[in-house]
Amino acid sequence: MKLIILCFIFFFLGDKNLFAQLYNYSFSDPCKLKNGLVIGGNGITKLHFNGIEKIFHTLVDVATFEPVCTSKSIYVGSTNGVFSINSQNGNLLWHFFSSQTIYSPLVTDSFIYIAGQDEYLRKLNKRTGQQVWKRKLQGWLFSPVIIKNTVLVGGSDGRAFAIDSISGKIKWTKNIRQQFVFQAASDYQKTFIITDYEGRIIALDENQGKILWIYQGKSPFYTPLIDNKNIFLGNLSGQIKKFSIALGKEIWTQQLDGAIRSIPIKKNNKIYIRTDDGYLYTLNNDSGRIVDKVSIQGDLFTSGLITKKGLMIKTSNEQLTLIQLN
Repeated sequence: MKLIILCFIFFFLGDKNLFAQLYNYSFSDPCKLKNGLVIGGNGITKLHFNGIEKIFHTLVDVATFEPVCTSKSIYVGSTNGVFSINSQNGNLLWHFFSSQTIYSPLVTDSFIYIAGQDEYLRKLNKRTGQQVWKRKLQGWLFSPVIIKNTVLVGGSDGRAFAIDSISGKIKWTKNIRQQFVFQAASDYQKTFIITDYEGRIIALDENQGKILWIYQGKSPFYTPLIDNKNIFLGNLSGQIKKFSIALGKEIWTQQLDGAIRSIPIKKNNKIYIRTDDGYLYTLNNDSGRIVDKVSIQGDLFTSGLITKKGLMIKTSNEQLTLIQLN
């Protein structure tokens, strides 16, 4: 049964209530503050958790990517460089200009690391935006990830570059011979995970770039969710898999109906994953069994964000959708 009230759309699917507010947002996930949600796309918009009341909208007409929230600041990459925004009032704190696209930043305690289409990895002071160092690499670069003092980045060149976070010097490179599907992932301890367009999942040692294991799939995998000792990730053939991160051993696989181009989300003992054909699946973490399947109007191009009210997700028909989870 579907009930339409004003500009909301309500779905009743079993014991779930799903509702959506129409906004013109791009396909990047929100980030969460104590008092609201922050969404990129057209500038930066901060909303109350109900997804309706707007607190502020800034950087109007600037095409932005997925924002990163901290208690005091919002950091966001764009087609015009990187911005730092006051998280309470939306005032501009600083702007690092670039004539080429910069993707979502990696934010640490005192610094941020940025990369994009200009072939540079840069380290900036988090408070001032002042550049600490820059390193010229090859090809356009996805957002970086970090383990200890090693920042890993890669993209179109087919190589993974490991950079010392303090000096900016190259620690090692690994030629994987294929473009990254999306940004790499890390377990924050010793392992980087890369996926490429040959359908491989590649685990690299943080210290020397040694290949720990490789899994060869039939189609490209998207960036994984790393949770404790396991990784979860889906591919363009609609398969979602769970692996042991230490050995690369496949624990389970589940075939879904549409291509997967999003990062899974885990809450309690359930895995949530969307497919390109507009479905959100709930799977059992232990077995991979499908627990539920929800149809949402519009293609799903983001993974979503877990909030106290449920899973917030955006769709291609300009809907911000909240799904109440069990």
